[in-house]
Amino acid sequence: MKNFEIAFRSLFKRGRSNVIKILALTIGLTMGLILIAKVCYESSFESFYPDYERIYLVHETLIRDGELMSYGQISGGVIPKMEAEIPEIEKATRITYAGHLGSVFKTSDQKSYSANGYLADTTFFDVLPRNILIGNPKEILANPEDVMISEKLALTLGGIDQALGQDIIFDAYPDRKFHIAGVFEDVPENTVLKYDILFSIYMQAEWSLSNWLGNDCYQGLVKLNPQTDYKMLDPALREVQTRHADMQLMADAGVDLRYTLEPFIGQHSQNEEVRSMNRLLLILAVILIFATVMNYILIVISTLINRTKEVAVYKCYGASTRNLLGLTFTESLIHIVLALIFGLFIILLFRSRIESLLDASLGALFTLQTMSVLAWICVLVFLITAFIPAYLYLHVPVAAAFRNYKESRRYWKLALLFVQFVAT
Repeated sequence: MKNFEIAFRSLFKRGRSNVIKILALTIGLTMGLILIAKVCYESSFESFYPDYERIYLVHETLIRDGELMSYGQISGGVIPKMEAEIPEIEKATRITYAGHLGSVFKTSDQKSYSANGYLADTTFFDVLPRNILIGNPKEILANPEDVMISEKLALTLGGIDQALGQDIIFDAYPDRKFHIAGVFEDVPENTVLKYDILFSIYMQAEWSLSNWLGNDCYQGLVKLNPQTDYKMLDPALREVQTRHADMQLMADAGVDLRYTLEPFIGQHSQNEEVRSMNRLLLILAVILIFATVMNYILIVISTLINRTKEVAVYKCYGASTRNLLGLTFTESLIHIVLALIFGLFIILLFRSRIESLLDASLGALFTLQTMSVLAWICVLVFLITAFIPAYLYLHVPVAAAFRNYKESRRYWKLALLFVQFVAT
């Protein structure tokens, strides 16, 4: 407690440059931690699903005229047969984007709303679970006249109880009414499948839901049994295809079409553009935090001469190595905490700008998992900014209390400045 009292008093002493120290830590840590939070966000897509490691997307691999192409969409009849004939598949579902329905709809009071939607199979929530607040998804998604909406959209419509049972009309289909029959928990931001409304996939024509060639507008998702190696299922996928697809027609057209499974969690994070962006942001974050730590240490070194007599007096009065370490670590802790508080204020002040630039809300950026990563980074910064000043103070001779003490740190500072400029 005594260390905190001394450290707080020293915040306002002249010659300590504490304002500059805290300001440097605030700007550097805030920007660096925000960038790291963005990297964590981009790397966490689909990880909120239970058993996400068992969910896979069915890909088409097509070879035509010697050119290899891969697509994440398939024909409508593929998924039901795979689920029925491959024992290793626990559950399977298919979806397609409901863009043809339009995104703007009206309620009975003629108010307009917008929603992003998909046509979904009855097994949709078996593969991609969400908490169902009201309604039976298997019954609702089997009826082309019924829809399910998100909790957020339901609140926009006046609440879950008020939204349930309403009829809505989409601008693209003015003569057709859809009945709100269920509500599901909102989908987090870190997903490639963002939707507020789910229609029944049985709005599609029967031929579209059963064909194997062409009309590749569906995404097929499968959930495998535990301990199943998805790479070992390629022969099974080929056998199902051989039994149901017109292989001769494809051979006559000079096309070799095969199906493979790809981890659903990797559809976003393993994208080359996303990976490149994450690498760049991580490098920038490391440079920012590194430069911040260097600034802090340089300021400590520049004020070292002013503190030598004070430290020497502490030693004369019996301050042990442990006492000096405690004092220095306490000062650094206070600086870090104040910097984080001011950084939080900056984040809240520029919240809309940050969310716009990073294309994610603060709630999505700073999850509990991300906060634990950022906390370890702050601990590392704290240890570095505390240990180096402590090391310098411990080497101050006691004689400095009785005579002028001068020690040149010119070359050390030049070396640190050189490293910092290179990093910048």
